[in-house]
Amino acid sequence: MSNNNRKHIFFVPGKNPKPKAAAYEPQLWRCLLHGVAQANQATAATMRENPDCFNVAAWSPLFYTQEKSIDALRPWIDRLLAMDGPSAMDIREALSWRRRSARLIYSIIDHLPALIPLIPDPAVKTSLNELHRYFRNTDEVACRIREVLKTPLRRALAEGERVLVIGHSMGSIIAYDAFWELWHLEKMRRPVDLFLSLG
Repeated sequence: MSNNNRKHIFFVPGKNPKPKAAAYEPQLWRCLLHGVAQANQATAATMRENPDCFNVAAWSPLFYTQEKSIDALRPWIDRLLAMDGPSAMDIREALSWRRRSARLIYSIIDHLPALIPLIPDPAVKTSLNELHRYFRNTDEVACRIREVLKTPLRRALAEGERVLVIGHSMGSIIAYDAFWELWHLEKMRRPVDLFLSLG
């Protein structure tokens, strides 16, 4: 039986350890509401009335052995939500040569993963090793990670409910892979309503 009135927002976070989902999810919801309110107050008000529609596909405990403390992140979240937009320093950092060179390196390594050991920047090297571990599916970790999103997606799509999936960074890769498997391997021919990929 289809239920087109029920709506879901599934957020698939990016790489790096995250806080426990129970602590992380309310902070992400708070950020999402703040951002939507900047564009459309009425939509944000409707969303506030339906907080249960938001769920995080918390895959990081399957991939990392540690967790981040939400207490360490909360001051940064508060600072971010108090800003009207990016600072001049934020813009300079986003456009910096270091960021642009990192993007170029990621593009090259996508095609030549054997070059990872030669990268001098430890943060970039770590990031690329993590992506490589996901794509190699070491100990079937990628399959288990995708299942974190696929399980609630299967139910929502089977019920004909409206679905928005937001993927951030590596979360976009995980979401795309989950969609591909549901469509091609499981023959679930109901697409999500919207996929938003960030970073």
